[in-house]
Amino acid sequence: MHVGPYELISLLGQGGMGTVHRARHVELGAVRAVKLLRPRPGADRAQATARFGREVRTLASVRHPNVVGLHEAGVRPEDGAPWFAMDLVEGEPLDRVLARGPLPLDRALALMIGVCRGVEALHAAGVVHRDLKPQNVIVAADGRPVVIDLGLALDPDEAERLTLSGALVGTPHYMAPEQLGGRGVSPRTDVHALGLLLYEVVTGEPALGADSSSVHQVIGAVLARSRPTPSTRDPTLPDDLDAVCRRAAALDPADRHADAGALAAALEALRARPGPSRRARQRRRAAVGAGGAALLALAAAALAPRGSPHETAQPPPPATASPPSAPSPEEDERAAQEALAALRRAKDDVRVEVARQFLARWPTHPGAAAAREARRAAPLARLACAGAPGWTLARFVGPGARAAVVAPPSAPPRLWTSGDGDAWADAGPLPALDDPARALAVSPDRGALAVALRGGSLVALEGLVAGAAPRALGTLPEVAALALAHDGAVAAAEARSRGGRFAVHLLAPGAPARVVGGVRSDVRAVALTRAGLLLTGSGRSFRPTDTGRVENALVAWDVTSGEERWRIDSLAEVSCLALSPDERTVAAGLTSGQLLLVSIDGPEAGVAELRPVDGDAQLQPASGGIKGLAFSPDGQRLYSTAWRTKMGAGEGSDLRVWSVADRRELRPPVACGNPSPSGLDVSPDGTRLLVATREGHVEVWSPEGE
Repeated sequence: MHVGPYELISLLGQGGMGTVHRARHVELGAVRAVKLLRPRPGADRAQATARFGREVRTLASVRHPNVVGLHEAGVRPEDGAPWFAMDLVEGEPLDRVLARGPLPLDRALALMIGVCRGVEALHAAGVVHRDLKPQNVIVAADGRPVVIDLGLALDPDEAERLTLSGALVGTPHYMAPEQLGGRGVSPRTDVHALGLLLYEVVTGEPALGADSSSVHQVIGAVLARSRPTPSTRDPTLPDDLDAVCRRAAALDPADRHADAGALAAALEALRARPGPSRRARQRRRAAVGAGGAALLALAAAALAPRGSPHETAQPPPPATASPPSAPSPEEDERAAQEALAALRRAKDDVRVEVARQFLARWPTHPGAAAAREARRAAPLARLACAGAPGWTLARFVGPGARAAVVAPPSAPPRLWTSGDGDAWADAGPLPALDDPARALAVSPDRGALAVALRGGSLVALEGLVAGAAPRALGTLPEVAALALAHDGAVAAAEARSRGGRFAVHLLAPGAPARVVGGVRSDVRAVALTRAGLLLTGSGRSFRPTDTGRVENALVAWDVTSGEERWRIDSLAEVSCLALSPDERTVAAGLTSGQLLLVSIDGPEAGVAELRPVDGDAQLQPASGGIKGLAFSPDGQRLYSTAWRTKMGAGEGSDLRVWSVADRRELRPPVACGNPSPSGLDVSPDGTRLLVATREGHVEVWSPEGE
């Protein structure tokens, strides 16, 4: 069965508004979700059509990684049924996730921040969702929450009503009082539902009654003056969480956060510093003097001999002795000064944890500034790799920030994993990969991996990376760059010219391999978009005998036809690329140190150059310039690594953080290991960065310097 250009594969879901199908675009091969209007018998078709059209308009006005994306819409000629195609989010509804129990606090906050940021995008477009509930949040395979089902979304200024007077619009369990009273909606209406969702993800229970409650009981709970707080369900949860929940779900809209963005900011602050629970404060009062002793023990551990190079340092257990009374101000100050001295002596691999301990014990001490700087200027962990120093490759795999594939320069790729915190362990080699890797690429959902091995084999690993059998893709000697698309297509740039041109091989599932595009210089970076574009960055260092054949360029090719769509010719080599999550922007790093943001529609639609805060920093072309680029999962930030030289300060490498909207740096750069080409990656939850280095190891950094 076909709908527009889509072939319907299987039924994904069915409701009062219609059906949702897994579908494949006949020409592009892209797999998406197609929603088809099929009202139930007896339903008001005009009302259903109006809601369906509202959902299409809302999706068309919002592009955000936490909101399901619209691709195209139409009307089926045979019966006039409207339809639209949207992103196929592989995952499970939040209510099914919560059926297994409450989420750990950090995971719950990260998930709710993503939901809030998606709803914030709706609010910025002038839309109120009106039906936020666990069933309307899909948790993707990479852990990213995606808001769906915008059939009830409404512009608060619209006078049109889609229901008869007095009818409920939304799900009673998550309604705000003003919805029940018909007093109109605003972004604060969604904030109320988000507050109830927050309670549910941290406790595992609905805030206003179980599903078996009658509608009258639920309405009574919505209008009640009191709201439950998370700590009444779990006393170990922090007090500050209670305050955020209480404000978000307040009875009066004026008492709530102004919109979903304000609630997201409150949750981000809470996640950075959760604060103690009442139970923790009671324990702390009983052991008020133990903090200083534990910190000194931790600092002493920093000076002790290290164990295996594959183990990250662990802090010793806290001291158990408890003084009978609180230390005097003089004793407390002396302990703080001793801890600062220990911090200055601490090695990189534990300095972050020592600084954190200091800030937890003395957050307002004058030395806290030095502790914050130490915490920001050191990696959270360093993954040592076997083999000689050289270009190392690394990519996050799976959901969250807990697994990474690391490819050392002279050994097969290996899987590294972490538990709580930043203690990483070598989990062993990937199956059946016996050669070192020349290039790595991970799928956008982090569930698949493509590897170009030094012996010439090109393979894919799908599903669980650690246990999956590799699938052979072909043989391509000297692959310089790889990209893996949403639909499983692989773009491989071979570092060997064919008739004086360097082309990219496209290997799509179920189709023969073919060559797309071609330039006169090495293709150093590639990217593939859902819309069928292949992006290539090319160039070669200056050679006197090669001046007529060097082609430094960023080029967009049509995957289907192989024709060039647009290009940017550059005086410097294009060394790395990054595609924004919404695929509207491509970032290009040049060996001159320039960093460009280019509209996916081409240079005529917009090109911006990012310039560093410290304007006297000059990036040497001979040293490689920009080495790695990566967008944050929400697309609001761009991270870069670069080899640089600074007048009077010698040479080194920088890790920088940029605001995409403002085109500026958000903080001064920090020194990192000498990065490998394209040796930068951001975890799916946005909490960690990987910096692969030429020294043969991988550094784990916090994007925020926390």
